[in-house]
Parts: sequence; structure tokens; C-alpha cells
Amino acid sequence: MDEQVDVVSPKHILMLNVATWAKYLAWAVIVFSILLTFSAYVVAEFSFRASASSTQSRDFIHYIMNNPIYGGTILVEILANLVRGLIYFLLLNGISLGLSMIVETDINYRNRAEEKNEQRTS
Repeated sequence: MDEQVDVVSPKHILMLNVATWAKYLAWAVIVFSILLTFSAYVVAEFSFRASASSTQSRDFIHYIMNNPIYGGTILVEILANLVRGLIYFLLLNGISLGLSMIVETDINYRNRAEEKNEQRTS
């Protein structure tokens, strides 16, 4: 255990802390993205209900089916929110995994270098 303490430097600890924060932030981003997507639909439906006159059909889904351009813009906004959230999620997970790999590689490299030095001295 004492050997590992010597190998792990404060920079490694800092990089692992950043990796941990990136991993947790990635999950927060995906949850926020899902909530943002749901809110985009709710806002579109509320704006439709507010602007619909009493003679128009007040059924939002029926209106979207009859007006594909309006439905398409809502669909594009919803998909854009989901894709943006997915990209940020993957980016933050990639940062987390990359930093963890860098630390592991550096520790393994230092261990091998120390083993070679010990074999040369003995």
C-alpha cells in the first residue's frame, strides 16, 4: 500500500477528481436534457392552447397531424434538445474515461520503470 502512495502524485489525484466530477456532471446533463425536451413539448402545447380560438379544435395532437410544418418544427426542437444532451453526455464521459486512462497509464509506466531500476540494482 505504501508503494502506491509513492506512485500516486497530487496531479494524479487532481485528474481523478476532475474525471469523477465529469462523470457525475454527464449524468446531470442527460437528466437536464430530458427535462428540457419534455418542457419544449409542454411549452408548445400551452402556446397552442392559448392561441387556439373557441372555433378551432383544441386537440394538440390532431392539430399537429393536420399541420405537418408546425409538428415538424416541434419535432426538430425536441430532437435537437435530445441530441445536444447526448453529445454533452458522451463528451463528458469521454473526458472522464480519458483522464482515468491517462492516470492509469502513467502509474503503470512508473511502476514498470521502478521495477526495471530495482532489477538493475540487484
